Amino acid sequence: MELDSVFISHAKPEDNEFVRWLGARLTGVGYKVWAELTDSSAGSPFWADIETVVRERAVKTLSVVSTHSVKTDRRGFRNELAMAEARGRKLDDRRFIIPLKLDQVSHDAFPAELAQLHYVDFSDNWGSGFLELVSTLERLGVQKSASDDDGLFEQWRAISEQLPNVVEIAPEPALTNLVTVARPPERVQVFSFDGDPNKFFADLKKSEIPHVPFHRLVITFADLEQLAARMPSHYRLCAHSDYTLAEFLDGTRKNATRPERADAKNMVTRMLRESIELHLRSRGLREYSGSTSAAFYFPEDLAPNNKVYYDAAFGKRTWKGVVGRSQKLRVNWHLAMKVNVVVSEMIVVRFKPYICWSEDGKTPILDAKRTAKLRRQFCKSWWNPHWRALQEAFIAFLADDKPTIEVELGTTDTLALDRQLVSVELARRMPSDLKVVDQPDDPDEPDDLDEYEDLVGEPLEEDEDQ
Repeated sequence: MELDSVFISHAKPEDNEFVRWLGARLTGVGYKVWAELTDSSAGSPFWADIETVVRERAVKTLSVVSTHSVKTDRRGFRNELAMAEARGRKLDDRRFIIPLKLDQVSHDAFPAELAQLHYVDFSDNWGSGFLELVSTLERLGVQKSASDDDGLFEQWRAISEQLPNVVEIAPEPALTNLVTVARPPERVQVFSFDGDPNKFFADLKKSEIPHVPFHRLVITFADLEQLAARMPSHYRLCAHSDYTLAEFLDGTRKNATRPERADAKNMVTRMLRESIELHLRSRGLREYSGSTSAAFYFPEDLAPNNKVYYDAAFGKRTWKGVVGRSQKLRVNWHLAMKVNVVVSEMIVVRFKPYICWSEDGKTPILDAKRTAKLRRQFCKSWWNPHWRALQEAFIAFLADDKPTIEVELGTTDTLALDRQLVSVELARRMPSDLKVVDQPDDPDEPDDLDEYEDLVGEPLEEDEDQ
């Protein structure tokens, strides 16, 4: 029997709403999706036999990990996970199970079968998680349905009608948080050196030239002249080998001392990310290290009046604030971005939006509990149109009215990023009678005094405007 289905395993009924949302959208982009959307103790499943689908039809299993599904008494979820793990072993597919992190569930609470697997993060934003999941499915070679199975889609639509985000069969443009690399690096250089490796790589790190150590060699985009100019003169550097980017990534010249193909891809990804992060610093953005990965935020007054003017994707000249002040919470919020690079047939950069906080407009608050509470409360009214506008403003700031975003690589060569966010056309859309209204530039502030006190950590004064 053909392996043609993506199976979603989740906690029922608590995570049903997410699965309705995800199933409709995966079906909308062409995947055949199966899930059980009723509690088996209370009614019939959406499809007849879970075991048959997992063992005979599923090409991948999406395991929705949430605070509900990880509870030890969720026998259905655990049984589905055991079946999926056994099926993955039989298929010799170590990526048969793809975990989806739905909420703030601790990674320590993941079932043992999922703890070592790379998960797709839906906890902050379902939309960005969906884009990453589709990219993952494509990268793993999961085939879409050869025919437009409107019957299956209509089933998903029928079970989604109780939600405000029902969809219909019609094209709709969607703006992603991805930008393409319009001009990648031309070459990858490998150098040898004389001297203590520990001291050499410590000094090389200070040079801020993106690089990767490889035994007693150093791999970089920089040329020998640029590398030597930034290193102490007592190191003797010699050219070892030289590759085009394509040669380095595909493992050409097997007899050379060089990394394996998978390692080469990881090295290029790391050096590109570090190059872009250095560029963000050079533009005045500051690094915030209180998150799980580095984020780069706008300090106060980096942008004139803390506003960025730009041409929106759909034709309107507008502006967006990138730093603001909450008088009620007595903190400043700052737009920040995390950088993720995907190296595949094409190279894309994902800028993931993030919000950090300060009391003086410059120095970020690092208390993780406090910032998490601030973010949940203050940003709760920031819907997709607001985040989309912040994303566009950020890209416009980097482009600075130029056709591309030019990133230095430690050589005369530069990396060029497209200044336009990638737009895709979805096969389904929201019905025309459902309106999406852009949010105001300044979202509503929280209005519960008790919550203020919990967020700020001290009682608030009873000002007239409170």
